Amino acid sequence: MNSNPHATLAASLVQRFTQVFASGRRLRSESPVGVPGLDRAALVLLMKLSGREVRVGELAELCHLDLSTASRHASSLTQQGLITKVPDPEDRRAQLLTLTPEGTELSESIRRQRGLLFAQILADWEEEDLRRFDAYLARFVNDVERHVHSPHRDENQQGNH
Repeated sequence: MNSNPHATLAASLVQRFTQVFASGRRLRSESPVGVPGLDRAALVLLMKLSGREVRVGELAELCHLDLSTASRHASSLTQQGLITKVPDPEDRRAQLLTLTPEGTELSESIRRQRGLLFAQILADWEEEDLRRFDAYLARFVNDVERHVHSPHRDENQQGNH
């Protein structure tokens, strides 16, 4: 048995996140977005583009995808009329991706649907509990991002093997 309470709690959190991911898959299967020809990975790109103009490489980074996958999905979204390519004002040879009015409308509709769904799920929670949960999740996400982008990450992982 592990005598380190921090490690024990961290292991418990791993289990909780496994459950969260499984619940997320169930939610996605029960409440599909209903966009013919639009797979979930393309949908992630669409949602990340909301309010942005970025090059495909930046979008790939935002979505944690390789460049070829992001490019393929961006082409599909362009063909569907959900995003468009505009010249980059800093480098006219490059192009920026941005949502079309149809893409913006779809993105906003999806956000509203998700907001309503979460409001239903969390309807019995006290406001202060929601505020704390939100703050803890934001802190967790920031810590994950900081860890992933840490220059010492590879050194730490090698020492743990």
